This record gives sequence, C-alpha cells and structure tokens, in this order.
Amino acid sequence: MPAPIRPYQLTASELVTRLDEMVAVTFDDLTSQFMLLPRGPSFLTYEEFRDGYEVLRIETSGFESLTPEKCWKALRKNAMPFYSTSASSAVRTRATGMQSPSSSAT
Repeated sequence: MPAPIRPYQLTASELVTRLDEMVAVTFDDLTSQFMLLPRGPSFLTYEEFRDGYEVLRIETSGFESLTPEKCWKALRKNAMPFYSTSASSAVRTRATGMQSPSSSAT
C-alpha cells in the first residue's frame, strides 16, 4: 500500500479541497510518532509531566515571572519538570522520593 499523500505535496487549491483528509493524515503521523517512543523505567508518563509542568506554571505565574527562586520552589514541590528522560531510575527516586514501578520490591 503506498504512503498517504502529505499536505506539503499538494498545491494550494488541492489542499483546500482535501483539507479534512490532510488534517487526518497529519494527526495520524503525530500519533504514530508518539507510539514509537521507547518506553523503559525512566520514561516519564504524560500525567507525571503534566503534574510537574502545572506546578512550575503556577509558581512562575504562567512563566511570566521565571526566576531561580520560583523554579527552586517548584522543584521542591515536584521535580518532574526538571527531570531528564535520560536520567536513571536511581536519580528519579532521589529527586522525587518515588521509585518507578519496575524498581519497586514485590
């Protein structure tokens, strides 16, 4: 089966007539790329990221007042916005006080 046509392959008039199809193709591409991300013990879930991001956003007044003091305050509440996906589970445990499910004792 041939690859679907992408929006950048169309002329402006073709894009207008096939807009719904091109939106669907674009969203399908985004979804499939996300599904290719490697998952492992240091993978940060969307929920973990969102919770930490919200702490940082609130502490900095929507990023309008981004100071070291406010960042440190957010870090102390939730380290996830500062968490590197390349960090090991041990670093994650020290930063957050939480062990990843794969490193918990059974």
